[in-house]
Amino acid sequence: MEKENKTSFPDTAKILSQLKDFQRKTVKYAFEQMYERENPTRRFLIADEVGLGKTLVARGLIAKAIDRFKSQIQNGTLRYDIIYICSNAEIAKQNINRLNVIGGVERKEFTFTSRITLLPVELKEIKNNRINFISFTPGTSFNLRSSEGIYQERALIYHLLKEKWNLSYRPKYVKFFQCYAKLEYWEEYLLKKFNKKNTIDTFLANKFLEKLDAKIAQENQNNEENIYVRFEKTAEKFNYLYKGKKVSTDV
Repeated sequence: MEKENKTSFPDTAKILSQLKDFQRKTVKYAFEQMYERENPTRRFLIADEVGLGKTLVARGLIAKAIDRFKSQIQNGTLRYDIIYICSNAEIAKQNINRLNVIGGVERKEFTFTSRITLLPVELKEIKNNRINFISFTPGTSFNLRSSEGIYQERALIYHLLKEKWNLSYRPKYVKFFQCYAKLEYWEEYLLKKFNKKNTIDTFLANKFLEKLDAKIAQENQNNEENIYVRFEKTAEKFNYLYKGKKVSTDV
């Protein structure tokens, strides 16, 4: 039996009453520009100085926005997602709770602090909620510089590619995605625990593979060594890697 999804709604009047006069005026003006004018803006910048309550203004604006779409959220025709981007993970964790105008016992259920790369395994939970608060940091979600990522990200990539590239469970592929994780734990997580704990969203998985196919096709068209060939050549270096041995840093 499917668990009934009971969504709480903010006490908007109370939230606004806790703001200072200039903060309420900012909420009112921003809301009008974004939701009430004939050609509403999709972006609105509040450039107050530090300490003037921009987070509280955002809290008030979120409450009013949820109120505006309350009937659609209640009948299931709309899911409302609040995305919060913050430069620091600790500040993000702190402020995401301040922005959560729902409160109460549902707080943990409605709050996500994640990496955008893990959305394919978190989207199921997000879809189950009518309202979501999601926070990202540029360093973990938008930095495109080369990095091995965290072990959950590498496991996700492995399972996204497993059937497409016929990775199977051969040691070279397991070790390729291992990086700094302990081998015993990594094998257990990758081969057993990942699928028990996670369900990959089909739509996002297919989109990822479509983009990958397009990249390979473009590289082939340019007479470049495509990413799949480069991956296989690199993975081969891990084929005879034994415990205590390391692959050259150029890999």
